[in-house]
Amino acid sequence: MKKTTVLAVILLLVGVSYLCGCTEQTSDSDGDATYDAIVINIFQVTPSLINHGETANLSWKVTGATAVEINQDIGSLPLEGSRIISPTESTTYTLIASNTTTSVTAIAYIMVTPALSAPNLAWTLNDAEDTITITSGSTSHKYAESPTDANLIFKKGSTTYYLKADLSLGTTETGLSTEPIRAGDVITGFTSGEYQMVWVPTDKLLGTNTFS
Repeated sequence: MKKTTVLAVILLLVGVSYLCGCTEQTSDSDGDATYDAIVINIFQVTPSLINHGETANLSWKVTGATAVEINQDIGSLPLEGSRIISPTESTTYTLIASNTTTSVTAIAYIMVTPALSAPNLAWTLNDAEDTITITSGSTSHKYAESPTDANLIFKKGSTTYYLKADLSLGTTETGLSTEPIRAGDVITGFTSGEYQMVWVPTDKLLGTNTFS
C-alpha cells in the first residue's frame, strides 16, 4: 500500500474518534464506572433498645466518600467499621459522609431505658394491726409492674411476697399493684417474723421490719 493511502486511513480513523467524543471511564475493582455519588450502605445501632448501663454496636459502611464523621464526640472514622457504645440516655447519631463535591448524612437512633433508682421511702410499722403505712414516697416509682421486675417486694426468710392491687401481700405472681407509691398507702398481710423491704432492680435493701 502506498504511503499516501496509509496516511489517509490514519487521518480518517482519528477524525471518526474525534467526532464520536468518546472518553475513557475510570472503573472500580468490580468494573463499574466511578462517579462522585456517595452511598451510605449501612448506618445502624444494634440493638436499638437497651437498658441503662448496657452496650450496643454502632456500625457503618460508606462508599464514594473521602471522609466520614459521626457526632456525639465520636469524630472522624474510616469508610467502614463498628464501635461499641454505651449511651446513658436515648440518643440520635448522625453520620456525615463527604467528598470533594458533595456530602450525605444519615441518622441512627437508640432508645435507652432510664436507670431505676431506689425510691426514697419512709414508713411506720403498726405491730398491733400487722400493717406498714407509707409516710412519704415517690410517685415516679411503682410497687410492682410484673413478676420479673417488681420494683418493691418483701422477703421473709426464703419466701418472696408481692404487693397485690389492694396492697395486701401475696406469694402469687398475679394481680400485682401497678400504682405509684404514695404517702398514706397501707400495706397489709404481714404475720409474725422479720420482713425485708427490697428494691428489686438493684436488690437494694430499703429496710427491715419485725412483727411480733
